[in-house]
Amino acid sequence: IMAKDDEGLTGLVEERTRKGLESGNLTPSDRLLAAKVALLQGEFFDSLMHFVKAASQDDSQKKNAEEGFIKILNSGHYEFILKPPDVISFFQAYVFEDQEDRLYLSAQFRPPSPIFVVPFILSLEGNAVKSVENLSKDILFAMPDPNLSGTETFRLWVAGKNIGDEVPIFELKAILHLDSSKTNYLDLSNFITSPEVTDNWSAVVGASESFSISFAAPNYDREENGVLVKGYQLSLSDGKGPMLSLNSFRKPLPQKIDIWKTIGEIRNPTQKPDN
Repeated sequence: IMAKDDEGLTGLVEERTRKGLESGNLTPSDRLLAAKVALLQGEFFDSLMHFVKAASQDDSQKKNAEEGFIKILNSGHYEFILKPPDVISFFQAYVFEDQEDRLYLSAQFRPPSPIFVVPFILSLEGNAVKSVENLSKDILFAMPDPNLSGTETFRLWVAGKNIGDEVPIFELKAILHLDSSKTNYLDLSNFITSPEVTDNWSAVVGASESFSISFAAPNYDREENGVLVKGYQLSLSDGKGPMLSLNSFRKPLPQKIDIWKTIGEIRNPTQKPDN
């Protein structure tokens, strides 16, 4: 279609897509083709919907969906997905692990529609993240906005599986691998949740000697075998979290820590800190 600029082939794909939608027999491959044709025609909303649906039906289409989404971003026509999700809970935790800076991210959110890609604006530089490890069950992909690299804004695009006509609550679970060569300070604030959301946390995990005497007082504090965990309930500080000088924390932990378990312990209001 691209080589021949063939309107006949385009029409054929559109007709097949229409019939497939009517019969409910549209395969993931059909949707992928429909997504690519819609992209060529500048129908960016339809293109994105088909990409997400194809990847929702077939895991092998996730890479194609991500590549297609990047093309939509590069077109500049993505205003229809700028509406942020309703974030119900949020937790980010910094740790220096396996010789790199990492930010563990856990959030529950309700998207604006059953088929979606939504933005998460985090308090990071645009080029702070070198890769994202998506550990979520129902999230197709989570990727930094490539067009914001070199700016002071970081946007994480999150695409969820289409699992029906309802709009359920989704859970984002990911590890952001930070680029240590471009990130010397880390702001652990979060302003994407409503002020009334109390499950809004940041945490810092590090060797005890990494924390200065003047380090910000936490709402949760635990030390075990030379590892100190400090948790900050951001709803009590209007979303403002501690600022880290990462050079102080770039040293191996005296003991391996399960960060996901630690996040659960901080979130649990019945958890008693072990001193």
